[in-house]
Amino acid sequence: MAYSVIELPSTPNQPVYDKREASRLRIVVAANNLVKAIGYPAVKMTDVAEEAGVSRATLYRYYSTKEQLYRDVAINWAINFIDQLRQQPPAGRTVGDRINEVIQTTLETAAKSPQLMAAYIATMVDDESKLQKEQQQLKALMPRVIKIAIGTAQLPRLELTTITLQHMLISNMILLNVGKTNSQQIVAEMQQLASQLLAESWGLPWPLRKS
Repeated sequence: MAYSVIELPSTPNQPVYDKREASRLRIVVAANNLVKAIGYPAVKMTDVAEEAGVSRATLYRYYSTKEQLYRDVAINWAINFIDQLRQQPPAGRTVGDRINEVIQTTLETAAKSPQLMAAYIATMVDDESKLQKEQQQLKALMPRVIKIAIGTAQLPRLELTTITLQHMLISNMILLNVGKTNSQQIVAEMQQLASQLLAESWGLPWPLRKS
């Protein structure tokens, strides 16, 4: 499942606050597209303003630094991915099958958007105290992904197992981002680790699919 750009509000006669939010989202979409195209280091705020069709004054009204904008790009990328996953949930028959599919989709999506994956990772691992809000937002997203895969199943130690899966996924995304391995190898290794975790936590069989 490939990442697509954020949809902007299009309903006419929206209240003023919606127009402001539409301007902010337009800026985030522009930054998202530029980061994907040329990479974060090459993106300038003037480029973002031009791509978004807004003045520099409007841009700086929402984002005083490129770093702030970069963090919102990361958050919106992750939220957009989860929205797509919710709209097209994994179709596996068992919980193991569905988590298997979620792992593959998550890592393959990250591999297709390395610049955006880098933004996500940078926000997650930064130790600045001012980033705690953004980090909490991102940390709250992975349990939603796992919940989509689990569905209505009632399972023990759900929170602990979900957090463990989250750490495993982030660690593998970091390895993928720094080029230590390829996406197929990462997916295979992550699925194997997850199979052991789910067997220990929930006693679930894990019918791995051959790639």
